Amino acid sequence: MKSFFGVRLALLVSALTLSLAAPPASAAGAGILVECLGFLHGRVGKRFLYAGDCMSPDSFLETPWHWVDGRYEQLTLAYQGDGNLVQYRWIQGQGYGTAIWSTNTYGVPAGSATLQHDGNFVLYDDEGDPYWSTNTWNCPGHWDWKEVELQDDENVVLYMQSVGGNTRYAKWDSWGNAHC
Repeated sequence: MKSFFGVRLALLVSALTLSLAAPPASAAGAGILVECLGFLHGRVGKRFLYAGDCMSPDSFLETPWHWVDGRYEQLTLAYQGDGNLVQYRWIQGQGYGTAIWSTNTYGVPAGSATLQHDGNFVLYDDEGDPYWSTNTWNCPGHWDWKEVELQDDENVVLYMQSVGGNTRYAKWDSWGNAHC
């Protein structure tokens, strides 16, 4: 029987092996101790993911309908069964959405889209292996609050905030402007 320290060492070695063997997009730390506080299924009905939230395949976040350029539109962020995370724009009265951003990860058996407690937003396949991430697991600072927000301006943003702080800091976004 392994001691407590032996088990921790085995987990650390496994994590380091994963980080060295994983493709660059999946990031070190992507597969370390993922714990879902709850799986979100189907129409989630909100625009935020919080640390510990996991989206199951074929579920999506959404904004409320809002007035833009003389028409009503809505945005969704869908974790599709084909493994792709896609942002769509829906125009009221049209029966289809237009893809405006994606992770370009189609063709992977989808498992979960997870905002981890370490601040990394990771896509896992159905075997639990990471295949895409925001690489935000090691942002400098002490971040106690994390969320992914689907914004009305068509940007998907991962924010972090420290305890006692009143300012959210963008650490990743789909436009490529925010960085750790």
